[in-house]
Amino acid sequence: MMVTSPIWGTVADRSGRKRMLERATFGAAITLALMGFVQNAEQLVVLRAIQGMVSGVVAAANALVAANTPKEHSGEALGLLQMGRWVGVAGGPILGGVLGDMFGFRESFWITAILLGLAGLASTIWVKEDFKPADIQVRPGFWQSYRTLFNSPGMAGLYSLTFLRSLGNTITLPIASLFIVSLTGLETGAASITGIVIGSAAFASAVSAAWLGRLGDRIGHNRILILAAMLAAFCNADFVTFVGSTIPASYISTYLPVFAL
Repeated sequence: MMVTSPIWGTVADRSGRKRMLERATFGAAITLALMGFVQNAEQLVVLRAIQGMVSGVVAAANALVAANTPKEHSGEALGLLQMGRWVGVAGGPILGGVLGDMFGFRESFWITAILLGLAGLASTIWVKEDFKPADIQVRPGFWQSYRTLFNSPGMAGLYSLTFLRSLGNTITLPIASLFIVSLTGLETGAASITGIVIGSAAFASAVSAAWLGRLGDRIGHNRILILAAMLAAFCNADFVTFVGSTIPASYISTYLPVFAL
């Protein structure tokens, strides 16, 4: 996704954002459905790489909303979009954890593929875009476009913040379920508890996204970015390790979902 996202962005500027949203949702649906049939870890890695190359639903949706929203309401519109996304992110891990514990993991891939396919159909039917590509004679080339973008005021800081935020959000995901097992001492129900832990943060993001977007339209988005980054750094302190070292495992297995919320 890191390699192909700039390419898809350039294609979106030339052929329309709606097409990129359809490409991302249908592409992710197909690859996720295939993941439910894998027989080894190597096949899963290959399909995950293909998914990254053809998907990028969030980026495509953000570009579509930003291009079709008046500037004075852009923060509110993107905030509402993020709220919808985080509502799904909050419910997805919980639902996936429950399904994984009840039926197995393959079914979770197939259900997700169906949901993405429905999202692609909804994009095709209901999303409207009045897209007029720039004249080929005045349209800048691929590398010239990105040189101009990177040299724009404030973009270096914004890219750095986005990178660090993504790194902080995902660096613990590979070990989340193992960490839960180490805290509770039990493997039974670990997938469900992990889903609750991840979903609780997403639920909070859903609650705050629309309000912060609207507030940024009034007081400036730079202030919101700085304050949110400071609070995120403070709240990411490893309080669960403190809990795990001071409270017996039997209590943790019972109350960890409450601590996560």
